[in-house]
Amino acid sequence: MNQRTMDEENIINDLPWYKDVYNYVTSPEFRRKPTKEELWDTTKGSLKQVGSFYNDLVGLGYNVYDPGGIIPGVGKDDPNFGLLDFFGNMIRQKRQGEFVVPLSEVLGNPEFLEYTNNLNSSVIREKEHDMQKRFDEIIAQMGVDVESIPEDIRRNVFRDENGAANFLQEIRFLGGVNLDENASMELDSLMNKFIMRENNYDQFYRDNSIMKVDWSDEENPMVTFGEMPKVDHGFFGLDMTLDPGHTPGGDLSLTNLGKYRMVDGKLTRVQPSVQNWLSDWNVNPDRMSGILQSAPGYEALGEFIDDKWVKNVAWRGHEFDFPEGVESQDEKDAFLLTMYPLIAQGVLAPASKLATSRPGRMTTGIGGTTVAASLPNVYEEPE
Repeated sequence: MNQRTMDEENIINDLPWYKDVYNYVTSPEFRRKPTKEELWDTTKGSLKQVGSFYNDLVGLGYNVYDPGGIIPGVGKDDPNFGLLDFFGNMIRQKRQGEFVVPLSEVLGNPEFLEYTNNLNSSVIREKEHDMQKRFDEIIAQMGVDVESIPEDIRRNVFRDENGAANFLQEIRFLGGVNLDENASMELDSLMNKFIMRENNYDQFYRDNSIMKVDWSDEENPMVTFGEMPKVDHGFFGLDMTLDPGHTPGGDLSLTNLGKYRMVDGKLTRVQPSVQNWLSDWNVNPDRMSGILQSAPGYEALGEFIDDKWVKNVAWRGHEFDFPEGVESQDEKDAFLLTMYPLIAQGVLAPASKLATSRPGRMTTGIGGTTVAASLPNVYEEPE
C-alpha cells in the first residue's frame, strides 16, 4: 500500500463523514458530465449553502447581541439574548425536565407540532432499534442459531405470550443454555414490550413517547414534554451542537427551531435558533427596542423574508434536515459539498454536527427524517 493510500485510509478511520465525501467525489456518477438542469440545481445548492453559512454567522450575532445584559445602564437586560445569557443557557441546559403546555396551544402552533412529532418518532425508532439489538444479544448468549428454529415459531414469537413461550421452548430443545436471573428478567421485559408493539402499537407509541397527554380535564387536556433525546453527532464522536433540552428557566429549547415558553397562557417562541433568526421578524417584533415593528409593512416583509430566504438556507429539525427549499438530489449534493470548504475556514458547531448526522451524511442514498403520516397520533385521546 503506497503512502497516499495509507493516508486516505487514516483519514477515513478518523473522520467517518470523510468516507462518504471521498466515495462520492471518486464515483463515476460524480465524474459524469452533468446536464444543464443538473448544473443549475448544483449551482442553486452551492449558493444556498453559502447563504446558509453566513446566515448562521449573522444569526449567532443576533442571538448574542444584548448591550443591556453586559453594560450597566444601557438598555434592559433581555434574559433570552446576549453573550452571557445565550452561552450560559447552553451550558446549563439539561435533557431532563418537564415542559407543560395545553394541548390546544400545541395544535395551534404548526411548526412546534411538526418538530415535536418528528422528534418523538425519531426517539421511538431509536428505542425500537435498541430493543431489537439487546434482544438479539441476549438470545445469542443462549448459544443457539435462531435460523435453526422453525419459521412459523420465529414469525409468531411476539404474537402473544404463547408465541414467546414456544420460541423459548424451542431454544431449550435445541440445547440453549439457561440465562442468569438478571438476563432472564431483562428478556421477559423485552418480550413483553415486543408483544405490546405487535398487538397495540398505538399504546406502545404513547408509552415510549417524549410527550404525555393528561386527559383528566377533557376540556383542557395538558401535554407534558419530558426527557429530551441525546443526539451524538460531530467530529471524532464529539457532540458539538446543542441538543433539544430544558433550560434552567424552565423553557424548552429545540435545536434549529428556537426556545419556547408559556407566556400569558400562550405557547411562545421567545428566542429563535441561529439558523432561523430572520423568522423572528414577525414572531418577536419587540426585539431590539421595536426596530423591526416600527418598519413600514414589517409583517409583509417578514413573511417575504421567511418564504424567500429562511426556507432556502435554514437547517431543520434536531437531526439537521435539509432546508425546505433544497429539494432535488443535485441541490442536496451541492449543498453539502459546498459546506466542507466553508467549514475549513473555521469549524462551526452546526456544521460539525451535521457532518455525521443521519440526514447529513452525503446525500447519496440518504434523505431527510420527515415522519410518515401513518404513525400513531399521540394527541388523540385513547379509546
